[in-house]
Amino acid sequence: TNDIAPSRGVMIDFFLCLLLWGTRHGETTKLQWSSVDFDRGLIRFEESTTKTETATTIPMTPWVREILLKRREANRRWRPHDESPWVFPSKFPGKRLNDPRLLLDELNAHAGVRIKAHDLRRTLATEFGKHIRMEQIARLTVVGVALNHAKGSAVTADYMQERAEALR
Repeated sequence: TNDIAPSRGVMIDFFLCLLLWGTRHGETTKLQWSSVDFDRGLIRFEESTTKTETATTIPMTPWVREILLKRREANRRWRPHDESPWVFPSKFPGKRLNDPRLLLDELNAHAGVRIKAHDLRRTLATEFGKHIRMEQIARLTVVGVALNHAKGSAVTADYMQERAEALR
């Protein structure tokens, strides 16, 4: 809405996408518009931006498409003379969002809920793992691939459930 400060709107959209994608916060802050393909409905995280140094492409769901289209327009209204390449720009012109914890700190102060960006990744992994019907080892492997874990770096059941119960 128009009542939200532009930098707060960036953080809100950032956390929504983080939860929907299951990406790492550091990778997501580096996302550039050139990696968002609205025509094909794909978002590509380049190998130079990922922890595993492996490029990954994720599908753009209708809700994410809506969020990103509105984010692009909001970015343009916020800084009409600054064509920033960053999907999630900083409050400092030309910079990308670096530390989105302010919003989470405010959530904790007002609601007493302490979460970190990585907790959203664990939540997605937990929910994703619940809905895959296959053997436990295969399920964890699929979740690991979906979250772009390094090869040989398996997702464990503990990883997926560690914070999920606290978040509930």
